[in-house]
Amino acid sequence: IVSDVTGNIGLTMDAGLRPAYDGVEMAGTAVTVKAAPGDNLIIHKAITLTEPGDVLIIDCDGYTDTGHV
Repeated sequence: IVSDVTGNIGLTMDAGLRPAYDGVEMAGTAVTVKAAPGDNLIIHKAITLTEPGDVLIIDCDGYTDTGHV
């Protein structure tokens, strides 16, 4: 997980991060989470509820100062 690695070296991901390739799509059952900024506990719980093929969608209410995972 990229955000875990960058946090260890004092970096945060750019809020404008975009897909590396145009035209790449993802499909699966959506597992949605609303998380408070800086609270990763609910995200880790949601990860335990996902199954292969699921897509985890995290809403941090527009907070972009740090990554969440």
